[in-house]
Amino acid sequence: MTESGRPFFEDLTVGTVFDAAPAVTLTAGGAAAHQMIVGDRLRLPLDHTLSRAVTGSASAIAHPGYVCDLAIGQSTLATQRVKANFFYRGLSFHRYPELGDTLHTRTARAGEEHSCRLPP
Repeated sequence: MTESGRPFFEDLTVGTVFDAAPAVTLTAGGAAAHQMIVGDRLRLPLDHTLSRAVTGSASAIAHPGYVCDLAIGQSTLATQRVKANFFYRGLSFHRYPELGDTLHTRTARAGEEHSCRLPP
């Protein structure tokens, strides 16, 4: 265990679930800050009129990268380190994420795969 009481990768067992991350709401300000940092030019999140026309929703679509970055960032609560060695297989959206949606993130250790040989 680390000094913070959070486990190392080797301490996590298959089936361990982390679901205590605080919920976060997707906002126009957060989306703008994310877009400034990554410089992405995906058209639908930038053009709210087009977004509403394509999705048929009253709300503007949130950039999928913004949503994924927030969800992945919430999983760092597991170890309190960004490099938690998680692989996000099967990450998908069940619908278009929209500004105003609130994310609740649940992270589970589904398997074990080491990227290097562990010492005996």
